[in-house]
Order: sequence, then structure tokens, then C-alpha cells
Amino acid sequence: MNSWKYQKIIELVGMRIRSTRQSQELTIEDLAEACDMHPTSLGRVERGDTSPTLHSLVKIADALNTDLAEFLEGIPG
Repeated sequence: MNSWKYQKIIELVGMRIRSTRQSQELTIEDLAEACDMHPTSLGRVERGDTSPTLHSLVKIADALNTDLAEFLEGIPG
């Protein structure tokens, strides 16, 4: 996979996390605390500045009471 495509996937996942968080009216600090992450780290994930680990994605999905697949649905491989 080329780096441009990989970056776009990271950005899309981050946007989906942010959208889900905002729809639940949670601050980034609320979500970070719920999934045991630093707010700055979570912000970097939401902006697509960094690729979250699978462990982090599972913790974020759990804290948002959503299925991990929702962050990845429809993303071409």
C-alpha cells in the first residue's frame, strides 16, 4: 500500500472517531480519560497525525460503546 493511501485511511479513521465522540457530546478529555489515553495523543489520532495501535482502537471503541468495525467500515484495503 502506498504511503498516500495509508495516510488517507488513518485520517478517515480519526475523523470517524471524532465524529462519534462529538455525537455523544464528549470532550476529548472525557474520552481520553475513559480509554486511558492522554488527550494530546487522542487528538493526534483524531487529526490523523498518528496511526493508532489496534489496542488503542479497541479501547476507544469500547469507551464510545461502539463496534470497532464502525471505524473501518467501507474503507478499501
